Amino acid sequence: MSEPTDNRKDNLTPKAGGDTQVFTGLKEQLEEAEKAVSEGPKAEVSESEEAKAEAAQPAKAEMTEAEAVEETAEDETAEEEAKDARQNAEEEEANGDVDADAAEESGDAEETEADKPEAEKTEEAAKPAAKTRKFGKKRRRKKRRKKRPFLTAFIVILAIAGVIGLMHLPVFNVTEISVGGNKAFTDDQVIQLSGVEEGKSIFRAIPFLVGHKIKKNYYFDEVHVKYHLPNRVEIMVHEQEGFAQILIPESEKVKRKQYVIVDGEGSVIEVSYDRRDVTLIRNITVRSAKPGRRISVKEKGTYRKAMKIIDTAQKNDMYFKRVELTGSRVKCDIFDDMFVKGRYGNLLKSLENGTLRTVVYRLYQQNVMTGTINIGDNGYCSFTPDN
Repeated sequence: MSEPTDNRKDNLTPKAGGDTQVFTGLKEQLEEAEKAVSEGPKAEVSESEEAKAEAAQPAKAEMTEAEAVEETAEDETAEEEAKDARQNAEEEEANGDVDADAAEESGDAEETEADKPEAEKTEEAAKPAAKTRKFGKKRRRKKRRKKRPFLTAFIVILAIAGVIGLMHLPVFNVTEISVGGNKAFTDDQVIQLSGVEEGKSIFRAIPFLVGHKIKKNYYFDEVHVKYHLPNRVEIMVHEQEGFAQILIPESEKVKRKQYVIVDGEGSVIEVSYDRRDVTLIRNITVRSAKPGRRISVKEKGTYRKAMKIIDTAQKNDMYFKRVELTGSRVKCDIFDDMFVKGRYGNLLKSLENGTLRTVVYRLYQQNVMTGTINIGDNGYCSFTPDN
């Protein structure tokens, strides 16, 4: 076989008599050769793609088989869960632990299970299983909760018994009671009012109750009780002093005269058969006097003026043993035999500006203890001694 190149060269050489036909034949041969050369690689590419497709088909088949196995496993798992759920539901129905609604849902699911596709069966079988597991957990939790209160109650009772036992140990018996802040009342009187006893458990002296007992006597407006473990009690009190007293004379209703002691606000502190060391207000009729409440009197205007005179005297370092008002006239006892007389307004002015206190002090320095001090309208004070 001759080389194509040489044939082409020979054929391309023009010849006489048939040059055109020869040139045309050569051109057609050249086009066919070029076409064959260009189609060769395409055919190889198509063959390689077909080979790859044939190789991929087994892989796809293998993947499809794996997915089918996984789906089958999932279906089997769901069926097992549904079976377990049904068994649990049947057991709890036998014990009365499953509601009627849950049983109906389970029955409906079993009836429609055969008519539904496999995927829907799996999903619906998984849902009751999950609900049943949750319900079972809740039931177990409730049972545990039912058991816990008994244990808690037992622990609480045990703790209370232990505390009570400690409270009755001899080391906590009271051996010392201290009292402070008292003036008119002695320590023994305050202790007696408190109810605290030596030799008894310190825990019996409950601060609130001790203070309440002491405050039943209205002279005490503040009480503070402290423990000093193991066996000492401290009681601090504040006494309010009586401001004035009013006599209730003997009568058909009152067999024995009494004295009503009030504070600066007019509240009754005490009703006593004994006279206290506070100013006595005369010419006042008592209607009602109960400790802890305001006094009720008949002569309200006279009572208010007398209380005002006592308050002004105390603010200016003076003290009257008795105050007696008759209309606008006032008589006050400075000592047993020394008196001051004048009008209500003039007396208040002499107290406020210190004139009366100066006169009384000078007489006292001269050892003059009897007589009468008269207060005029202009504030002038005159003294008349007793003969």
